[in-house]
Amino acid sequence: MAYTLALEANAARLEGSSPSSSTMSDLDMKIFAAQIGKDMPQIDLHGLYPDDAIRKLDIFLYNDLLLKEERFARVIYGGGKGKLRSVVITFLSSHPLIKNIIEENGSCIVMI
Repeated sequence: MAYTLALEANAARLEGSSPSSSTMSDLDMKIFAAQIGKDMPQIDLHGLYPDDAIRKLDIFLYNDLLLKEERFARVIYGGGKGKLRSVVITFLSSHPLIKNIIEENGSCIVMI
């Protein structure tokens, strides 16, 4: 449903523009659909020590995404000095399940 909404939003945005105009890629549309999807799984790592956050995040990726066949999730690490953000992004960047990471303010969206 959300992916269909993203396709419609992209078509509406392009209405009246020439074929050479920039369009959203398939990946961009999937990410947009995930962002507007109200039931996207998420994990909040606020207040956790980096080791605990990584352990919890790894379990989440396998149990809440892979096993439930979800493709996107929001990982919330918060603002602050960025120590937790740095550890989380480094972990996700090398994780075998993660295909893409889109950073936002205090969180990111991951695609498996």
